[in-house]
Amino acid sequence: MPAILQSAALVGRAPLGREKELARLAAAWRARAPLLISGPADSGKTFLLQHHLRSLPAAEKARHVYVPAYDGAHGLLAEVAAQLSGAAGAAGRQGSGRSAAEDSTSGRLRLLLRRLSRERRLYVILDHFPPMSHFLTRLVKEWIWNGECGVCLVARGITRDEIGQAWSIYYAPEYRLTVGALHEREAKALLADAIERFRIERLASEDFRAEVLRRSGGLPGAIVKMCALAADPRYQSGNRVKLTLLHVDYLMRNKACGAVAHAGGLR
Repeated sequence: MPAILQSAALVGRAPLGREKELARLAAAWRARAPLLISGPADSGKTFLLQHHLRSLPAAEKARHVYVPAYDGAHGLLAEVAAQLSGAAGAAGRQGSGRSAAEDSTSGRLRLLLRRLSRERRLYVILDHFPPMSHFLTRLVKEWIWNGECGVCLVARGITRDEIGQAWSIYYAPEYRLTVGALHEREAKALLADAIERFRIERLASEDFRAEVLRRSGGLPGAIVKMCALAADPRYQSGNRVKLTLLHVDYLMRNKACGAVAHAGGLR
């Protein structure tokens, strides 16, 4: 299932029941303060962030560097470089004459972070970042505490063990924003919206609604993705949804996505 399903289904809409979280994010943005957005898979962390970015004035949008999930260290570097006004070309020229194996990832990271640190009032967003290495943790710490720019990290997990070394950067409660399950009213409203958008009204019995709410645990991404799967004829039997099969498939897809997201990290 494409990761874009959740945002594509509800594009242009404010995240339901997330007014306090949006206010915290906006305040951190204005102050260029460090912020860790954490929570379980499908809690809507990226959707929350993308809604905030869409709401910014054009001048403010130009002040952020957004790095989504990436494939390996070089994927990260390429993504950052592409957003740094020609840094990609500069990095490529400096690496000329050397093979990819000889090119120092650490050296390239230092070069890019130095350049980025000179861009005052910049806000850097690292979305679904894999476990951070000691090297990158130290650099981001220096970057933040020198007052050069803010860094927002979006990570799956809640506890210190789940977050890993990045916890040492966002050690104070005011630097952490946890996104969890929706309240029942908002979860039901999101479910009704998803049922309409995926055109599965004929399948949406009271049992189906109750089971989606129960199995999703009130997580918005889970609600939307389960409705998206329910629209697939493979999960239908007459006017009923094969909920057990759907739920198992949803869990397997999420597990695979999590494994991919963590496979390319800087170790």
